[in-house]
Amino acid sequence: MKLKAVFSNEMPFMIHLPSGDYKVKVKWGSNDEEYEFNLTLTDEMYRLHLDDHPGKGLYIDGLVSELNKYINDHNLKTYAFTPLKSYITCTTEKDIIITETKAKVITEEEIKEKVIKPFLISEGINKGSHIYGEELNERATEIYVDLSEEEKNEMKIEVVVKRELNKITGVIFLYHKALNTFIDQYRYIRNDFFVEPLTIHTLEGTFVQTYIDDNLYEQYKHAGKVPSIITHSQWMPNISPIELQELKNRLVHHYTINPTKELIITARNLLERGEYRSAVIEANAALEIAVADKIIEKMKVNGDSTSVIDAYLSKTETNFYQRCDNQLKAKTSFSFVTDNSNLWSVINSHRKTFRHKIAHTALTPPPNEVEGIINDYEKAIQWVESL
Repeated sequence: MKLKAVFSNEMPFMIHLPSGDYKVKVKWGSNDEEYEFNLTLTDEMYRLHLDDHPGKGLYIDGLVSELNKYINDHNLKTYAFTPLKSYITCTTEKDIIITETKAKVITEEEIKEKVIKPFLISEGINKGSHIYGEELNERATEIYVDLSEEEKNEMKIEVVVKRELNKITGVIFLYHKALNTFIDQYRYIRNDFFVEPLTIHTLEGTFVQTYIDDNLYEQYKHAGKVPSIITHSQWMPNISPIELQELKNRLVHHYTINPTKELIITARNLLERGEYRSAVIEANAALEIAVADKIIEKMKVNGDSTSVIDAYLSKTETNFYQRCDNQLKAKTSFSFVTDNSNLWSVINSHRKTFRHKIAHTALTPPPNEVEGIINDYEKAIQWVESL
């Protein structure tokens, strides 16, 4: 008997990647056990532009099959397609053999709880007359008593099958982990700050379908709170073959993302969402990490131990000026303060005007200035990391 579960999600943003399979490996548990998921990215929803200039003129939205029918029915000669939403599906499969021993141990209570009661509850919902409590127990017992031995054996097999299906659908939380691994690596490769890690607050829900020997057995929605945000136009160029292969390699090799780059992408994402205070804080944190990491990198090359490095950095824990001036110069031969004085002056102004006041007051930076602030921090990070 072949069991299959299919998880599917409509992304709350557009993934600028070609449709296809993306293998993702994640680790879980105290022993870092490795799990592999095959995520299939598809773009089924499209916008049909009724001329050959996407973004201008009239358009209609729909599935490819619907839009093709529209094209044929209206004998369109000039048109263009643009993708609207990205979907990801993931399939898990398992072959099982149900032996007499496995079925024999299934009890009357298990048959009632796993088969009969769910049927009665579903039937009640469909009829608009809910059944629960003692009435549910009594009806389940009545049905069980009237079953033939052959019917009971069939239900025992169904209980065993349900147990096995629960095992393959039980990895849904790991599937969500794989989704976020995919998103993290994707936005790092493509610098796509529109996307963000998925949570119950950003997912409309994961749809689960289970199959027995390729016949649909059950379908339901696993959590979710908000509908997806429709992205109507592709704002990024197509990914290059080299970048695409790099992304696929990173997905299966547990690639560690540069924390400063990740924080800058997060800052830009927060800017897009109007979280201006948080955007500045994240950008500043990225620079502080970049400076500390550069000092650590040079000290490790010099053979210094972790305790020596920690003691050295602790001297400037609350004095970023000294860390960027004396300590950075001592380990890299360059001082941010004196060797890139113009950029340091800009960053120092941002820290005094915005970062410190955001951390200690209710100040909100002017929205039209935040993008420039993030850009300045990113320039500073690039300079430090080049040392």
